[in-house]
Amino acid sequence: MDPVRGGDLELPQGRFGKRMTVDYRICTNCVMDTSDSKITFGPDGVCDHCQTFYAQVVPSWDTGERGRAALERITAEIKKHGAGRDFDCIIGVSGGIDSSYLTYIAKTKLDLRPLVFDTARARGWPLRELTRSRHTLEDLFVHVIRSDQEENY
Repeated sequence: MDPVRGGDLELPQGRFGKRMTVDYRICTNCVMDTSDSKITFGPDGVCDHCQTFYAQVVPSWDTGERGRAALERITAEIKKHGAGRDFDCIIGVSGGIDSSYLTYIAKTKLDLRPLVFDTARARGWPLRELTRSRHTLEDLFVHVIRSDQEENY
């Protein structure tokens, strides 16, 4: 089976005694695959996530001085509205690398005081992964609320 072009991936015998096959593909541009049940691929094997990124994000994404200035203006506005409060922003964290890195940047580079809402439990992540994710966030000295907690803030 060629994971780029797609093909059947044979799964072990299921509980009803039938062998199952699924069409498995990996994007030719990134690491996304058919574990995302809604992913689609173009004729070149590039996933819809990459296609959207190149079509909608890249044209307006300024990583130079202009983009940095815009980020600093937004950060200043967030800090202004959060002045005198325990937290000046809320960040939803799935437990994955993207949202964890965003939290790291917000805390260490932008000097924000985020309240982190951990949604990993609601997503059914294994407890081991949740614990690792939570310790990583707590190492940043941010307050983490789990999605299964019954606290009101």
